[in-house]
Amino acid sequence: MSLKYVTKPVTVDAVIWTGDNRNEIWKLCTLCYFNTDLNTGDLKLMVQTQDGIIEANVGDYLVKAPYDTYHVYTPTRFLEKYDKA
Repeated sequence: MSLKYVTKPVTVDAVIWTGDNRNEIWKLCTLCYFNTDLNTGDLKLMVQTQDGIIEANVGDYLVKAPYDTYHVYTPTRFLEKYDKA
């Protein structure tokens, strides 16, 4: 017989990548690094996640979950998943 389960509430830290808030990102994420796009000069945020290295787009949310795991969410997906604590 299968049983139903509900995830436990978890509080996470998050920051929106603006393209120029490098110091704020560094304070949150120990598994992040930055690359400069050689064609445009834009700063790219790269995040080491459980699924591999993900490039965050400007406007995406960087989330630090328990056990120092990191996730990148589009604004729509983030707001569907999380409420402000």
